Amino acid sequence: MKAPHRSNPVKSLAGFAVAYLLIGVAALFFLIASFIWLAKEYGTEIAFAATGAALLICASIMLIFLKRPKAEQAAPLPPKLSNDPLAKYVPDTLRDNSTIQKLLYQVGESPVTATATAVTVGMLLSREFLEER
Repeated sequence: MKAPHRSNPVKSLAGFAVAYLLIGVAALFFLIASFIWLAKEYGTEIAFAATGAALLICASIMLIFLKRPKAEQAAPLPPKLSNDPLAKYVPDTLRDNSTIQKLLYQVGESPVTATATAVTVGMLLSREFLEER
């Protein structure tokens, strides 16, 4: 099957992890510096209140953006699969996935090969898991 290939996903994942870690450390240092400045200028009580309020506002904004409902739009079946009786039972949540869309398109392009592959894999799995030893 033709599937997208990444050169090195481990490096990419490690890079994202390091980037997020550095962003977190920078935010922590900024928060500490602002707390110290506020404590020197206005007192400890005001520093705690301002820092807590800033964190509460940031968390509220993040929750609002994270809980925003996404527009649901069912991906249409490829034209060759629209008459396939089994493809109609693919859930809408799976149809939105780009990998599933590519697989459905490949099944539509060569249904005999896809059927033969599915039967072979099913037979191998049933022999492996259901065979009495």
